[in-house]
Amino acid sequence: MPPHTPPRRKHLTRDERIAAKALRFHGGFTYKAIAQKMRKTPRQIQDACILPATPRKNEKREGAIGPELREQLRAWMEEDPRRREIPWDDLRFYVPEPLSSYGPTALKTALRTLGFRRRIRPRKVELLPAQREARLAFAEEQLRLRPRPEDWDNVLFSDETWAVNDTYFRRWITIYDYEDLQEYALFRRRHPKGWMFSGCYAGVRKGPGFFWEKEWGGISVELYIEYWLPVAAVFFHENQLDLYQQDNAPAHRARITAQALREMRMPTLKWPANSLDLNPIKNVWAILKLEIAETNDIQALDLPQLREAVIRAWATITPETLLALSRSMVWRLTKVIENNGGSIRT
Repeated sequence: MPPHTPPRRKHLTRDERIAAKALRFHGGFTYKAIAQKMRKTPRQIQDACILPATPRKNEKREGAIGPELREQLRAWMEEDPRRREIPWDDLRFYVPEPLSSYGPTALKTALRTLGFRRRIRPRKVELLPAQREARLAFAEEQLRLRPRPEDWDNVLFSDETWAVNDTYFRRWITIYDYEDLQEYALFRRRHPKGWMFSGCYAGVRKGPGFFWEKEWGGISVELYIEYWLPVAAVFFHENQLDLYQQDNAPAHRARITAQALREMRMPTLKWPANSLDLNPIKNVWAILKLEIAETNDIQALDLPQLREAVIRAWATITPETLLALSRSMVWRLTKVIENNGGSIRT
């Protein structure tokens, strides 16, 4: 009887490989999540993502792509906006014949000749001169009022964030030179499944986590006053805090919001525009999202599971972490002064 030999692993079809690559490299899915969606094994998916979509000859055409084929490439890129997201090194697996017979270098050269570039939306905010002046004045005033790190222990920092089942926070795309890098639609953050989550803290004291329910819609002035401010006010007064910090979102800076805060006896910290880098609770959100991503197969979470993951992650943030971030305000303000009102890295 011949010795038993394990069956060879069945390779996916060309279309299945392309689908797997798209989910992996452009959708951010794990091998396990893709395998579940496509009803394949994780090893099959791994092979599909590593191997080319179709068998290729070892040699590729050398030389430049001519004008006629370049126009075909332009038409193909413009036909479907999703093609703008494909990395240039992977284009040869997607473009039709005869373009697929060219190597990555020839395709890149052709795209550059057509005026395309590969770009990512910059995270750093471009500050106007008036905004820099306002930030500088804010930093100087606050350092006079609260010069020691512990002086910030009684400031209640608050904010909201999107918690989503998507680990991609930055998105590279292909655009023309003349297209607006800031406004291009493909840069807009996708929220396929997610929750808007609000939180607050002061020093070592962590406030309650709060979900904006789906049936409420977006955060309007009325909803902010009705649902969130009472939660924050209870925590503020129970802990005998001094100041309430919020950013300049429309619901926050409305006149009726200011009136509600006065009625709730919550003095506010006047916050300069475009100053996300100064707000330590932004670092709390980064820690929370990293915890969710590291302890879950995040793309496989449905909405109830994601909600539970947010609750667990919020609970893991320690008082020591919160205190260190709160007391970093002196360092942040000092850096603003050193940078003449400019942005800082946090």
